[in-house]
Amino acid sequence: MNLLTEKLPETVRIHGTEVPIHTDFRVSISFELLMDDPELDDTEKLARALGLYYPVIPSDIGEAVRQMIWFYQCGKEQRRPKKTGKALYRFDCDDTYIYAAFLSQYGVDLSKVHMHWWQFRAMFQGLNEDNEIVKIIGYRSMEISGKMSKEQKRFYMDMKERYKLPVSKRSQKLLDKVEEALLSGGDLAGIL
Repeated sequence: MNLLTEKLPETVRIHGTEVPIHTDFRVSISFELLMDDPELDDTEKLARALGLYYPVIPSDIGEAVRQMIWFYQCGKEQRRPKKTGKALYRFDCDDTYIYAAFLSQYGVDLSKVHMHWWQFRAMFQGLNEDNEIVKIIGYRSMEISGKMSKEQKRFYMDMKERYKLPVSKRSQKLLDKVEEALLSGGDLAGIL
């Protein structure tokens, strides 16, 4: 698919039939947040994801999932980047920065528009470096090297700390249990 030459899809094709799909950016943001929810198992995530995207869930679940992922990936086959384990943004944590960037750069009030997911992704990727969210993503991704001056290292370490994303609820519970066990002289074997 090409944003410049083709009409944005409102449906996906399942066994030769055009099946309506919810296209608003809020749906795909909800999908992304759902996939990161440590409280849900994969089966529950899948069921909820299908319910987000499809007004009527197709009977061929496998193909429905493939088409849902195709839509989420904006019709492009995703190259799998090397997984660093570090998220650079989260829609639930960075919402105000993203909202402000769209309003500032594009004059788009995200709270008042219906915007196709593919348009949103293109505009998000096109945000310029003047926007705070772009600066924050830069701080989070900055590799601190020995070639930097002490001041640069301190600055980037401070920015990384200031803008670090919070630990997930599941990870925080595990950290709390480990800390409790260590403080009480307990055994970590049952926790880890």
